[in-house]
Amino acid sequence: MDGDFILEKKLYFIDLDEKISFSKYIRHLHFISYAKKAKIDKIRNHNEKKRILISELFLRFLVCDILNLENKDLRFDIDFKGKPYLVNCESFHYNISHTRNAIVIVTSKTPIGVDVEKIKTNNTKAMDRFFSQNELNYIRKLDRACCQERGFCEVWTKKEAYLKWSGTGLTWPLPEFDTLNFEISKMLKTVRVKDYVISICYEDNENSIFVEILDENQMLDKLALMMPENPL
Repeated sequence: MDGDFILEKKLYFIDLDEKISFSKYIRHLHFISYAKKAKIDKIRNHNEKKRILISELFLRFLVCDILNLENKDLRFDIDFKGKPYLVNCESFHYNISHTRNAIVIVTSKTPIGVDVEKIKTNNTKAMDRFFSQNELNYIRKLDRACCQERGFCEVWTKKEAYLKWSGTGLTWPLPEFDTLNFEISKMLKTVRVKDYVISICYEDNENSIFVEILDENQMLDKLALMMPENPL
């Protein structure tokens, strides 16, 4: 299976609908692992439960579709750095991020990281704690408050995407590396979708990444292709 498949570098943006509650997805819980179910059961916030479940379901749909596998055959694990991966397929890389009413999932044949942040006011209060001096100067030179808020989201998501690509997570203190440094910045790409800023990190950054935007109903239509033939 490993390597013998076509996989474009792609970002999927799922725009969630607050009117669709978590209860709509309860019947889909048998499509995910027992460990993931247990994690979701412990979460009290229904919006967060919904984001995690949809992320897992859509990832499984993508793997089944791209690799021509059945859901029951999929096994996910976490490496020694805490980075999730698909077992028995070293050439299939993915990463997930979600915030408020949006989920992003990226797929690639090489390691990749992604982070998404909704543009909002008061983000900039955390800058001094988490950003390098060079990053602070970059944001503060932006003219208006709204531009600084976008600048904050750009730097923040770049940091998160880079750390997720590397597999180090937040064990590396955020102020100690600079996303504007050439060697790091050349691996990063930032896009804006609606009111969200998304940064992606991958080594072959000269290659394009395709973006597909889905609303929740379109996402459900895709999931229907995997159900009920492929339960876990």
